[in-house]
Amino acid sequence: MFNYDDVKSVTVHVGDPTTDAAIPIWCVPSEVSKVEILRAWVVPHITLAAGTANYYQVGLVNGGTAGDGTAVMAAQIGGTAAGGTAPGWTVATLYPLTIGGDGTLTAGQWLVVDYDETGTVAHPLSVHFEYVHGVTS
Repeated sequence: MFNYDDVKSVTVHVGDPTTDAAIPIWCVPSEVSKVEILRAWVVPHITLAAGTANYYQVGLVNGGTAGDGTAVMAAQIGGTAAGGTAPGWTVATLYPLTIGGDGTLTAGQWLVVDYDETGTVAHPLSVHFEYVHGVTS
């Protein structure tokens, strides 16, 4: 059973990845049997105008115990929209990620930022997430 009265928050700053990357940002402690990611946001550190040549997408994956897994936890946001123009990003704005499935990770598994860049983008960002821990009943 998860303890929803004890929500924890983590913010991780990611420097400019410069290219497509899978970036392990947090590992579930071995003393905890399971966590549930409740909510997550991306916060860009620099504004990026909408466009067709330079843009990025960000999502979250369950990296497994080696940090290289690819099970999607939150689908990527950003990227190209209808008509081929990617939406812009505004500095210090919270962009929510939608957590899919049950949002759980088990002891030793990594939460990984799935970063996909097109063109030349020099944009550090932060990922903020909230979670609870417990055991399944």
